[in-house]
Amino acid sequence: MREIPMGNDNLEEFSRRLLLFGKLPVPGRVKTRLALDLGSEIASRFAAAMLVDRISNLLSVKALRIFCGDREDASLFFPYLSRTGFHSLSKRGRIDGRDSRSDVERWYYTDQGSGSLGQRLCISMTDALCSAKNVVVLVGSDAPAQKECDIQAAFDHVNRGETVLQASSDGGFCLLGLPGGDSNLAQRVLGTFRSADSISFKDLKIKLESLGKSPRLLEPVNDIDDLRDLQELLRQIGSDPHLARKLPIIRHELEKLPKDVWRLSP
Repeated sequence: MREIPMGNDNLEEFSRRLLLFGKLPVPGRVKTRLALDLGSEIASRFAAAMLVDRISNLLSVKALRIFCGDREDASLFFPYLSRTGFHSLSKRGRIDGRDSRSDVERWYYTDQGSGSLGQRLCISMTDALCSAKNVVVLVGSDAPAQKECDIQAAFDHVNRGETVLQASSDGGFCLLGLPGGDSNLAQRVLGTFRSADSISFKDLKIKLESLGKSPRLLEPVNDIDDLRDLQELLRQIGSDPHLARKLPIIRHELEKLPKDVWRLSP
């Protein structure tokens, strides 16, 4: 890991940990529901496009950004990330405030590890909260319409000691924010789901409430699981010029689809 120079600036930024969970876009292993209509190759290209646009757009979030991938070797992701205009994804050991600072266009990389989704989320968020000063916001790579201002708002809430939750269109969640001050909080929140490969928004909200941590709720966001979700994203892009500008790689993939694809969905 490249050491980042010490200084007095960006102390708050360093304590704000943004975790982005994502998978290597391998055909047949990502976006399997989308692949039912488009085929595994095209579905994996959309997964790659979402990852590239997401990495680029999240550079505007003032936080120490950590990409949590599903491979031990970070270099496997480089071909998908090189089009973002920076090459600073770094293999990371444990990051702590004694020897590291975030900088403007840097992502750190860590392997999610093995086990269920619940276990991997629990370990990653526990690690991010290793210091009492740290706060953490977790997001995924398959909600390209999620607004960066929502993520900034989530950090504002966790800085005030609140938890934050944002639902996704499939009944899951696309953002979880936890405040600092309790290194065991992630374990208490996510430990219940350690064997789960999916976690619903409803169950996570109930768990937070049972701990006396009723979450601030952000407006739900469309995530991309199947062709219908992709159609909704296309509609959003057509009606929102700002969103269209944010998603150049996704738009490129959409433009390559044959027009009769859109008749496949009921």
